[in-house]
Amino acid sequence: MTAIPLRQLLDAPPRPSVENPATRFDPDGTAPLRVDDMIGLLRAVTRACPGRSSRIIQLTSCDHRAGVSAICRALAYTAAVIDGSRALVCDATENQDTLHMFGKPADLRGLSDLVGRQADIASTIARVPSLNYAVCMLTGASDNAHPAVRSARLGAVMDLLRGAFDWVIVDSPPICDGSFGATLSELCDGTVLIAQGGRTRAPLLQQAQRMIDLYGGRVLGVVVNKVDVKAAAAGRSSR
Repeated sequence: MTAIPLRQLLDAPPRPSVENPATRFDPDGTAPLRVDDMIGLLRAVTRACPGRSSRIIQLTSCDHRAGVSAICRALAYTAAVIDGSRALVCDATENQDTLHMFGKPADLRGLSDLVGRQADIASTIARVPSLNYAVCMLTGASDNAHPAVRSARLGAVMDLLRGAFDWVIVDSPPICDGSFGATLSELCDGTVLIAQGGRTRAPLLQQAQRMIDLYGGRVLGVVVNKVDVKAAAAGRSSR
């Protein structure tokens, strides 16, 4: 498997259903992304997971600084605002950057608390009214992720989320950091690998795909982020 630019992965995705959308948007003030690319990614994942009214999708990378969390938030925003869907970002990262960015509620419980029957689903979901989607976290502040992920009940918890949301986007730690990200892939309908333009190499992507396959996940495709478009164009024109 090699890293393929997003534009080559998509076959003429539909235009957005809103009037005169901005070419780029930066809904949470962290990383401006192309609207067309986010709509295209949403449509591509929909086509890759047909016949489902609700989808649980993992976004992850081979290494750090690929911009996975920003794409998760932008994809949730696109699903909620442009597509009119009920969207949830499940923050499974160690630092829980997405939750802290929006001011993590002190009483918010993790999905692992739900697995342990220590919380109800309402106490694990926090709404982000300004962005029209919701966020949750996989683990609580004091527990360990792996027992929760390995628990047979977490599949049932994911089914609860599937019943409440059209899109559940799992923001995962890098696959090559250990087995945690690969373990999560089994609980999702598919995994999108995020590669960093000019940095992520094909052997790393191949290693990540093997790990996901080993744990029973399914790679839907690769998105190349942080591409220097001007440099790429200059390189093509010099050939």
